[in-house]
Amino acid sequence: LPEATDDADPNGANGPVASEIKNLLKQMLDDNSPATSQDDESQVSRRQRLLAVVGASSALGDQIIRRPELLKLLDLANFDWTLEDLNQELNAAIVGQTDPTSALRRRYRELLLTIAAADLTADSVAALPKVGLVLANLASAAVDTALTIAKQQVTDSDRVKFAVIGMGKTGGRELNY
Repeated sequence: LPEATDDADPNGANGPVASEIKNLLKQMLDDNSPATSQDDESQVSRRQRLLAVVGASSALGDQIIRRPELLKLLDLANFDWTLEDLNQELNAAIVGQTDPTSALRRRYRELLLTIAAADLTADSVAALPKVGLVLANLASAAVDTALTIAKQQVTDSDRVKFAVIGMGKTGGRELNY
């Protein structure tokens, strides 16, 4: 894919998953596809974000291949989430779920995809501190939501004493996907 030459890892966008990515790009350009945006400008943007994500993270690329409906999330690329926003998003994802842990994982990865897509297609490195903050907030919200799940599953959880020690993303605003 010629458009992939600007990606962090052009081989990631041209490597083993290239045929699936090419199929997704074709799907995005197909007017009958539910993954297609209405206007051409957002379509180009979605293609650029897809290539940037696949070139930077094979895990996120694999996720999109397994769940093509996630393509629409590329249009929601955002790194302006607050900690409160992310807590609400993750807590809403587990409400009424029979497997809240899987629901948490799924929503976490969806939010991570929107953040990565925004970060990897940002025009300026000035966004890096903001990206670091939102990644740290996402990690913190995930820990908070996991704690909520644990409390729901443990009898007398209010009597259990423990600590969560945060390092990396949860404390140092580390950048990675």
